[in-house]
Amino acid sequence: MPGGGPGHYIPPPGPPPHAPPSQPQHYGPQYQGQNGGQQQPFFQYSQCTGKRKALLIGINYAGTSAELRGWSPPLPPFSLACPPPLRR
Repeated sequence: MPGGGPGHYIPPPGPPPHAPPSQPQHYGPQYQGQNGGQQQPFFQYSQCTGKRKALLIGINYAGTSAELRGWSPPLPPFSLACPPPLRR
């Protein structure tokens, strides 16, 4: 693998990317909410502080019609497979 092999992250050249916006990001049409006011769907980007965790679960229904094809063996610990969190 380029960059030192599995489990070794080498960041790309250049400055780190800009931090995502901290304000809610609105999208889609406005609609009338339950309280009669105008509402609009929104989402908010993570600020990439490195304090949140994720749980990955892989399930294969072997021997059934829902069996996953192309399944590969378990990955090394996820912390080794992912780059470190962004630092400002």
